[in-house]
Amino acid sequence: MFRFVEVRPYEARRGHRFTFQAEEDLFLRGDDGHMVFVPKGKRVEVSLIDLSPCLGGLEAAVIYGDAFIAFHRGLTLTAEEALSETLLEA
Repeated sequence: MFRFVEVRPYEARRGHRFTFQAEEDLFLRGDDGHMVFVPKGKRVEVSLIDLSPCLGGLEAAVIYGDAFIAFHRGLTLTAEEALSETLLEA
């Protein structure tokens, strides 16, 4: 579905930004239920940020085209799992 491309760390070791490339045409499911079409070859990013425990711990944001598609807070997910949670199953 997606191929890993690169990872970039945030300053102060607060997290990482992962880049994936779509290997086929896909739809992502946004937090409010909307669908986002991702054509084959386009890139999707997942931002994993370590927040303090009182703010929920780990936050994952799925980003496509400079827009936030979905947030996952307080979960212990990898970037791949956060992306899979947002993927609309056929």
